[in-house]
Amino acid sequence: MERFMIGFMSLFGIIGIGILIGFYYTREPVMFAVGAMFCLAGWGGSIPLIRKRSIQKRIREQGVAIQTEFVEVILGDASFNNQDGYVVRTKWLDVENNILYYFSSNILWYNPEKELKDIEMITVFVNPKNLKQNYMDLEFLPKRVV
Repeated sequence: MERFMIGFMSLFGIIGIGILIGFYYTREPVMFAVGAMFCLAGWGGSIPLIRKRSIQKRIREQGVAIQTEFVEVILGDASFNNQDGYVVRTKWLDVENNILYYFSSNILWYNPEKELKDIEMITVFVNPKNLKQNYMDLEFLPKRVV
């Protein structure tokens, strides 16, 4: 689903660039305004998603794996085609510093509560220098088509 959103939003950005190129040749201010709006809508929505995926890919390859305790499945703040997104939350206690960290998964487009009811620990890959950069490994969950 995230790939679809990136592709869809990037399409707006590409169209915006085309309109801005048209503005370069015609010097119509309306073309500049419309092109700028398309670029902002397209690239403004897709660049954060692309950056997040890039960080998570790097963390999966180079990060440190920690075992976190499953806490809950909550309703995410995203919905698409009348389908709600769900987020898995876990916690981990940093014993050295006595700090409790909570981690959230990427959005899942189905409720995984049934599959997680017997799971106690979930692996999370983290950047040891910045625990806000993390990736929750939920590859063991069955793949579902939206």
